[in-house]
Amino acid sequence: MKNKWLTTLLGVGLIVVVVLTSAFLVKNKPVPPKNEARESILFVKTQPVIYEQANFKTTYHGRVQTAETVSLSAEVSGKIMSGEVPLKEGQQFTKGQLLVHIYHRDAAAALQSLRSNFLQQLSSVLPDIKVDYPGSYEVWHQFFSNVSMDNELPELPTFKNEAERVFMASRGVLSQYYSIKQQEIKFRKYRLYAPFNGVYKQVNKQVGAVAGMNAELARLIRTDALEVVVPILPEHRGWIQQGMSVQLTTKNRKQVTGKITRIANFVDPTNQSVNVYISVNGNEAQRLLEGEYVDATFTSRNAIEAMEFPRVALLDDESVYIVKEGKLVKQKVRVEAYLKDDVLITGLEAGGTVVSESLIDVKEGQKVKPIEK
Repeated sequence: MKNKWLTTLLGVGLIVVVVLTSAFLVKNKPVPPKNEARESILFVKTQPVIYEQANFKTTYHGRVQTAETVSLSAEVSGKIMSGEVPLKEGQQFTKGQLLVHIYHRDAAAALQSLRSNFLQQLSSVLPDIKVDYPGSYEVWHQFFSNVSMDNELPELPTFKNEAERVFMASRGVLSQYYSIKQQEIKFRKYRLYAPFNGVYKQVNKQVGAVAGMNAELARLIRTDALEVVVPILPEHRGWIQQGMSVQLTTKNRKQVTGKITRIANFVDPTNQSVNVYISVNGNEAQRLLEGEYVDATFTSRNAIEAMEFPRVALLDDESVYIVKEGKLVKQKVRVEAYLKDDVLITGLEAGGTVVSESLIDVKEGQKVKPIEK
């Protein structure tokens, strides 16, 4: 019994000794020095600030259209007769050619009848002019001789005084004269001539059909004067100017030179762009086709000292990050022009270092290590 108690006491004592020893060792264990947190260094792409002579140059896509589209309409009614060129879609013509004419023999006969009556009226007043206005007789007799049955009436002689004008009006000469001139103007409308070098884009009536008054016979487009409509970004409107030459390139690499004739002063709400209109005339226009798409390259007239800089590295408030004493510093710049993938900027100190890539979740003061591209 004594041995059992003795064994128990020895076990308890051993446990106490072990616990006390462990506590002593833990308490007196040397504390290792804390690791100081390392400050991260960001590697960034940079480029030196170097200013060079730079021209604004950018390329847009545009569409060729005719400078003029005309509706060929009949102002008189009658049967459509053929002209000097076929009345067919795609048919070309030159300025001044007779395109179509409306049957006019009945109108011509009516006009000749009016001129005959006018000559009869003049012949009846010439004797009175010789007696009452002898100084004007030769003038009016010459006018009488110049009146032709087949040609338009000549200009009326100038009246020497008010009495002579009243006399001719009272005899019905003036009313008949201007009535015939009105019919002569209408008679010209029986023949329709080409207003420019062009082509039939659309034909609505054929030869032999009857044209009603004001009926559209065809639609004409001009081929020796074209326009290229190019939508550009509003920020480029400042340096793209009227009168500038523009290089146009077709899909088959034909090069044509045009000139800016006008620039819209409003933004198209459908695509948020500003339309630029480029004219192409003469032989240059013959190398383009109405409706095709071309590339339009704009180059500014005057160069400036600027730095070409990646557009993606420009911050929203038109600032950039520069590297100064190994840290990021935000600095405002002036954007002189927006190019396709780059911008032209000024406002940085020459010889400095600027970050040339887009950075996310960084702040000023961030330590960086430049990597020049």
